[in-house]
Amino acid sequence: MQTESSLWPRPLAPGSQPGCWLELKSGMPGQHSLLLEHRAAYRTLDEAAGTPRIVLAIGGRAKRRFLHANEMDIKNSAIGLKTVAPNTIAFDCELHNTEVLSPAKAGPESECSRSHHIILRTNSRRPQIAKFSWELYWWALIPFASTVLLFKEDLGSWDTVFSILAAWAVQSIGIPVHAPPRILLLHDGDSTSNVGAGSMSAEICARIKTALLAMDPFDQTVHFQADFLYKTAFEAIHALPASASRSISAHIEKSFSNRLTAGYAYRSEHLKRLFEDAVAQFPDGRRRPFDVYRAIRALNPIPEQIEDRIVDFMNLTYGLEIDRVKILASALNMDACPPGMHSKFTAKNVAAVACYLRLSVSTLTVDLDFDLKTMFQNFYGNTILRAAKRLGIGSFPTKVCDAFSKLTLERRSLVSYREHLQLISEATTSWATIHPHTTCLGCLARPPNARLPCGHRLCDKCIRRWGKRAPDETHSRWGFRLPHCPFCHKACEPVLPMRPCTAGIRILKLDGIISSRYTQLRFLKELQRLAGLGCCPIRDQFDLVIGANSGKHAMGTEL
Repeated sequence: MQTESSLWPRPLAPGSQPGCWLELKSGMPGQHSLLLEHRAAYRTLDEAAGTPRIVLAIGGRAKRRFLHANEMDIKNSAIGLKTVAPNTIAFDCELHNTEVLSPAKAGPESECSRSHHIILRTNSRRPQIAKFSWELYWWALIPFASTVLLFKEDLGSWDTVFSILAAWAVQSIGIPVHAPPRILLLHDGDSTSNVGAGSMSAEICARIKTALLAMDPFDQTVHFQADFLYKTAFEAIHALPASASRSISAHIEKSFSNRLTAGYAYRSEHLKRLFEDAVAQFPDGRRRPFDVYRAIRALNPIPEQIEDRIVDFMNLTYGLEIDRVKILASALNMDACPPGMHSKFTAKNVAAVACYLRLSVSTLTVDLDFDLKTMFQNFYGNTILRAAKRLGIGSFPTKVCDAFSKLTLERRSLVSYREHLQLISEATTSWATIHPHTTCLGCLARPPNARLPCGHRLCDKCIRRWGKRAPDETHSRWGFRLPHCPFCHKACEPVLPMRPCTAGIRILKLDGIISSRYTQLRFLKELQRLAGLGCCPIRDQFDLVIGANSGKHAMGTEL
């Protein structure tokens, strides 16, 4: 029979050590300090299966005793990643206990470690280091943790614990906490450590009021603000004896279940990449909670002016016999899930897609575990809401969200851009009279760059998705050919030149005295030859050509 103290956490296996993940080091004299990230600690995530529970444990000796760890397991000036129970990982935090920063070792940065410059002076003392540490816990770590363990014995007194919670709550002013953590205040169980739930909430709210009044002494709404911040910053706060393992385990399971339902629990493969992004974002000085959905769109940002494109599409297709909501949801699904994300990956394309998503190859072999409605609201929620107001369709956001979620589930084993092409091809007759100049009908997110012979227009991204590279050697490797128009199915013979992804705005200015016009022509011919453009006019390789004086004569030629 299991005893109360043997349920959670489990003792470490013989010889196992928690991974030292983050530690503070002093930089060169007169420079800022460093937050050193040891990437070897991410091996702890490799041992976890599925979606692990993340617990944030903050303390000192009592915390180490609770986690069944030897005092030498982790440095007093570090944060560790540690497996404390089956499929449960703890942020083992003692960074706030750092007395003085030790110097970083000189040398080049290796693959196993990464240094981040932080706004903390090399000669900073414990109060400044502690303030930085508590901010790091709140902004970078708590967004992943469903439960926070605070050890009263290590932190000193209930006053200190309540002040920490109040400071955290005040920092969330104007910044919503998407999945508030459950706070467990663990004490040694003696009579002096008992505290009631009512008195605990009253003490924390009182400290929040004091902090708010310090920022604005004339604010008459501090009472309501304090109560609101207390309820929105934390899911719940409970005081428990550290020996009550069964109750602690039940709280961890309950808070993890709530986070899973809210769509903010992630697989271990995703967590590795997200932890790296959270650590990289924190030192920039702008204190804000780590946004998971913003991080996964870092290299694939939401297209600009997508709201105008959506409104344009809805107005142009009004009265047509097509499912406008389904087509829009399909286009958003194609944007949210880059090519191949839902396909059954092969060795041929998995590495390219992994690079595109900034994830490891192993990450892409698992099913998508982000909550679909949460993902839609973070990516497109506000955009669709503003578009609905402009269109005067109140139920529009809900319909698009439901259609997006349904299509994403249906396409888990399919390629999204191919499915979208098939969908828009089913309404060939409806597209015949629609030729917008400002919106690509393929993705509904970008302006069109190329005009097809039939009059329809597509952006470069859609042409690369649905076309094939032109085999003709007279064209550069950025020439694409579509077999037919995806809307009216008319044949497309000409090769469509694409702008390289790294190209900027290209401007050619021709100027000079009249006698130099022949020199300009020789220069342009030589440039055409060296660039290997063949029979393509060189003017077509520039976005804008300006001619003045002798340049007017060069512009009138066939070059």
